[in-house]
Amino acid sequence: MKTLLLIAITSILLSFSTKSLKAQWSANSMENTTVCDLDNRQTLPKVGATSDGGCFISWFDSRGNGQYKVYLQRLNGQGVKQFAADGLLISDKPQNSYLGDYDLEVDGSDNAIIVFPDRRNSGADTILNPFAYKISSTGEFLWGPDGVTISTNANAYQVWPKAAVLSDGSVAIVWWYINTAERNSWITMQRLNSAGVPQFTNPINIQDPGGKRYQYPDVCAADNGNFILSWVYGPKDTVGSFVPDNVSIFTGKYNSSGSALWGSSTIVYTNTGNHVPIYSVPRVYSDNNGGALYSYFTDETSVLYSSAQRYNSSGTALFPANGSEGSTNASYDHVEPCLTYMSSTNETYIFWTEADAGTQSHQAVFGQRFSSAGARMWGNNGIGFSPLDEVAVFGISCFARDTNVVVFYGTDPFASVNTTLKSFRVGKSGVSNWAGGTINVSNAVSAKGYIVGSMAGNTGVTIAAWEDSRNSSGPKDGGIYAQNINYNGTIGPVGITQISTIVPDNYSLNQNYPNPFNSSTVIEFRIKENGNYKFEIFDMLGKKIDEVLNEYKTAGSYKVYYNPQNISSGVYLYKLSSDKINLTKKFILVK
Repeated sequence: MKTLLLIAITSILLSFSTKSLKAQWSANSMENTTVCDLDNRQTLPKVGATSDGGCFISWFDSRGNGQYKVYLQRLNGQGVKQFAADGLLISDKPQNSYLGDYDLEVDGSDNAIIVFPDRRNSGADTILNPFAYKISSTGEFLWGPDGVTISTNANAYQVWPKAAVLSDGSVAIVWWYINTAERNSWITMQRLNSAGVPQFTNPINIQDPGGKRYQYPDVCAADNGNFILSWVYGPKDTVGSFVPDNVSIFTGKYNSSGSALWGSSTIVYTNTGNHVPIYSVPRVYSDNNGGALYSYFTDETSVLYSSAQRYNSSGTALFPANGSEGSTNASYDHVEPCLTYMSSTNETYIFWTEADAGTQSHQAVFGQRFSSAGARMWGNNGIGFSPLDEVAVFGISCFARDTNVVVFYGTDPFASVNTTLKSFRVGKSGVSNWAGGTINVSNAVSAKGYIVGSMAGNTGVTIAAWEDSRNSSGPKDGGIYAQNINYNGTIGPVGITQISTIVPDNYSLNQNYPNPFNSSTVIEFRIKENGNYKFEIFDMLGKKIDEVLNEYKTAGSYKVYYNPQNISSGVYLYKLSSDKINLTKKFILVK
């Protein structure tokens, strides 16, 4: 019986081990994790983090007949694909000849919510309708194989759908309704319950009384099933197909019935003349306390300034009128801002692309920390986190956790097509606080674009996804790649994973594999009692150089994914200890 039990335990451990080593997060910034890379085009990725430190990634894909289709992949916390190797087909309904923006969100049960428009109701590019899908972590179509129709007008041009999962489990969806006959547009919204049933008899329109343009909507969750929108406002289009610049940014809070709670519209920014460029797309973010924050950039005296604004739950502006500028330096443009709110300190952080105002040939990542009232805390010019160099900086994303912010972005030399993706972590002092400073997330030789990211707040893991040409045969082809960024400044499978809850007979610490290693290694151990355990790394003189684990663990088998940073080649000791045990082995690091 004991022999059979040992065989069963060995079989279980091997099955865990085999799965965890299959297609994991890459620890090599030259390789990364391939989501899908076929000899056609995969483009416009979106990523939504899940509670296990994994994610959903969606994209448009031209495989097969060359027409764009929507695909989805689920990666677990170790980066292992949960759907088919090249993704799960969500929709092969006909897309427009050119793609617009869409959205991917994750609900509290780790289901993916995808909203996008297509022309399944008509063969013409002038008719687009938005649809919503809900996909489980196991790939089940929870709202049916064709999703949910969220517009009652099948003969209109409706684009730019955005979604927010609300506190009651329902989903608010907003989109941009373009009225081509009268050359104006408005914002339309619908709410779906958790079963995908529309809650408004008809979608609710938000229109300007004077028939001017409302466009570029965004939405975030608020309190009690409420939600908050933002949109931009501009003059009516009277010159052919040209879309003029905008003059104002509006916001509004709505309850579960679609009724306005802050009045018909509340001003985030306004000025006379065209001050919100057509390529400035404001974003709205929840403060997780019933209010919202906003990021945008505007044109003031021929210089572009990135700004933030904040409204509390009752609709009172907490920052100065028209928001707080991240930098007042008139010698540089400050564009494409990304914002994150640090609830532990009631502070707002904003990061943007800084470019010399004359030629825009030198660019960098800059950031600013705002007080609860919108005062600049890092000086009037903010802080630079990369050198002003002959590169294009783009795709900045930022995520707050505890008292730090993780930032990642892309740099593209003007004289090259080799894009590098980078990341850093910064605290209240404004100093990068990873041991290696700024790290490379991807430096494979390739052009990269459409960079997106999401953080799993409970793990601190940030996941970046992007379009990448490294294996493409043509300039318009490209695959989708992804990379996790661990909170400690490493990439790849780092951390502690429990691989079995079966209580072993004895404590054990296995030899790492591979050994020697040059980037990452795996170490397994078994503990037979619950308790507090430490897993530490020492040099051969007994000096502790790293602490991987110091916390309570239950009995069972564990796997350590170790990726040392700023440690030179040599022989080191790794030790598992508690008040009951003290186990030590050696490994060899070769760089």
